[in-house]
Amino acid sequence: MTMTATVTDFGQIKDRKPSFLRRAFDCIIAARQESVQRQVNHYLLRLTDEELNAAGYDRKELLARRSAPAAY
Repeated sequence: MTMTATVTDFGQIKDRKPSFLRRAFDCIIAARQESVQRQVNHYLLRLTDEELNAAGYDRKELLARRSAPAAY
């Protein structure tokens, strides 16, 4: 029987901090997701309460998300 070990078996890659490019990419994606969510919330707030309830949304929740400050 032979024993083999990979780099991840010793935790060398798992414990490594993400690269600068990966962190920058993650920040760009997060900012884009927040921007899109604000645009969707803006559209949803144009709907009537009946339409929002039919779609499973609550106007108070959407208003609370709208007033949240942006991270950038």
